[in-house]
Amino acid sequence: MSDIRYKTSCLCLQTRRADRVLTQLYDSFIRKAGMKSTQYCLLRCISNLGEPCLSDVSSALCMDQTTVSRNIDKLEQNGLIVTAPASEDPRRRLIRATPEGRTKLQAARAAWEQAQRSVKDRIGEEDFQQLYLLLDKIADVLG
Repeated sequence: MSDIRYKTSCLCLQTRRADRVLTQLYDSFIRKAGMKSTQYCLLRCISNLGEPCLSDVSSALCMDQTTVSRNIDKLEQNGLIVTAPASEDPRRRLIRATPEGRTKLQAARAAWEQAQRSVKDRIGEEDFQQLYLLLDKIADVLG
């Protein structure tokens, strides 16, 4: 089988290709800590926000609430987070990392840092920073 890379002027397709490649790379490092990169990102977001509700996490990650909810349920089943009704509005679920979740997050952080270094080494520090800023701008302007 040949190594064919589909090239196109479609920004959406190119972004999705890059996303898949980056996700595979980060997963290869973070898997060593017993997580997927998607789980790591979600757990890190929750930890950074303190005790967010579902809509806070959805907004922060530019994800729909259904997808976040499904992934929250998986993290909760694995004992990495707990959810509880908010005292001021029991319909809202507050989310926080468990001690096990914080430990797992700390262990995965070293693997995440290795993945970051790997990308920087491959594309160069300047391109890494430019890409980061451009992606951040796209999310802010279009999100």
